Amino acid sequence: MPKRLSGPRLRWARGLWLSASSAARW
Repeated sequence: MPKRLSGPRLRWARGLWLSASSAARW
């Protein structure tokens, strides 16, 4: 996996995961 794609993808995945985690908490 290229680092160029890993950067933005990881950031997007992290945001989505945080959003899901927040929703799961509530």
